[in-house]
Amino acid sequence: MMSLALRTIIHLLLIAISSAWNIALEVITQVDSAIGGEPFSTQPSVIVTDKRGEHQSSFEGRVAVQLNQHPNETFEPVWKEGLAVPTSNTDTHVSQDVIHGRVDFYGLGINAAGNNQLRFTLFDEHDLIMATTIGDNFTVSVGGMHQLGLNTHPESAFGGAEFGIQPILSIQDRGGNIVEDVNEGVVTVSLQNGPEESSLHCSDTDGLVVPVKDGLATFKGLSLDEAAVEYSLHFSTDLNLEGASQLSSNTFSVGIGPAAKLDIVRDASDGSTIGGKAFASQPRVKVKDAGGNVLKFDSSSAVRISFYYNPTYGQISPSDETTAFLDEGIVQFKRLAIDRAGYGYRLKYEFLHFDGASLQETSIVTIGSCFSVDVGPPHRLSILRHSSGGWAGNQPFLIQPKVAIVDAGGNVVSSDSSSIITAHLTPSLATESKVIINTANDATPTVILAEFAQSIKEDGRTLYGPGDIIHIDLKFDQEV
Repeated sequence: MMSLALRTIIHLLLIAISSAWNIALEVITQVDSAIGGEPFSTQPSVIVTDKRGEHQSSFEGRVAVQLNQHPNETFEPVWKEGLAVPTSNTDTHVSQDVIHGRVDFYGLGINAAGNNQLRFTLFDEHDLIMATTIGDNFTVSVGGMHQLGLNTHPESAFGGAEFGIQPILSIQDRGGNIVEDVNEGVVTVSLQNGPEESSLHCSDTDGLVVPVKDGLATFKGLSLDEAAVEYSLHFSTDLNLEGASQLSSNTFSVGIGPAAKLDIVRDASDGSTIGGKAFASQPRVKVKDAGGNVLKFDSSSAVRISFYYNPTYGQISPSDETTAFLDEGIVQFKRLAIDRAGYGYRLKYEFLHFDGASLQETSIVTIGSCFSVDVGPPHRLSILRHSSGGWAGNQPFLIQPKVAIVDAGGNVVSSDSSSIITAHLTPSLATESKVIINTANDATPTVILAEFAQSIKEDGRTLYGPGDIIHIDLKFDQEV
């Protein structure tokens, strides 16, 4: 299809050619005023003349009518009742046949309010342009309220977040012009299409019902939780309108938004926990947007686990497992354990956002439930106090050894009062063994570097005397 600008240029060229012919077109009845969307109250009439102004009653052809628009203006058609409205993608405009050298138009109208001129083009029976003329200026005014219109459709929606583009509706005349003096009635919005359990929310308590002000009903704070496609909204007004009083928005999608909260699917508190042993219930966390949708497209960010409350100063191990990466929005921790037994432990979960280069701290945090770490079964012996102060001759140690049975976390198994611990004497190397290191054939070490210690270099002194300690670092060519 030719653009409006190209068609206009071709049209002007044809007009220039036709100017050489002895045919002209004259407007004998002008449009003096109009209302948007309604037929002109005075319909235009034109006659075919020669260049001297004499009526050419025998001329056969047709006259097309359109707005006299600049090529850069938005296309606005002249329509005729009962016919399809011309569009910018067609070369066909409203026309009527010439009868006895004259055309009396009927049923013509324009939708958009504003100042306009009509351009009339005369075609002969072979559809060649013979003449053109432009009518007087006239104004299309805004009419009375007729219908409900949707000026701005909802767009840019993410789960749980307010729409990036909120819907705006208007009370319009027949031509779709906003009737700005309407300050009555309300417009109500509801969810028309979407997942079965989804619902429309608004940050304003009464935001689903908006009053009409200056002809507009502007919604704010609308949102949907569940990420899905093919959503649509329904709007209705309580005003008594001759035209449409309810309508639907275009379909739109709600995408998964940025991380907004952490949902603990499984916590350490959901199972038994004993000192030094992996939690029976390893933590599992879902990262969700504000609408509760799991960030299934995120496998780069992470969740870090730490203590929120640590009653007995325990440690989480293994330390390199306390940060776990998302797998389609879900984190599964593995092999985590706490060493010290105690009551009232709570874990903290923190979301770390991957920005394309590294993990970044965020304020998205959630806290697990309280749980206890119990003392586990006997796992090993722990020497609480070594013996010392012994003398030969079977004399008792001045300080006797103290040994405990502990679990995997090093907690004393205080419930065990039946086990027996036996102490055995291990021969001392000092009395029972002789160790000889033969260096006779070893290479003689050589000093390869000798320099003052860094402390000497930096003390700023130039003289040293008796009693000064001078540190010199020596480096040998082998271990000495």
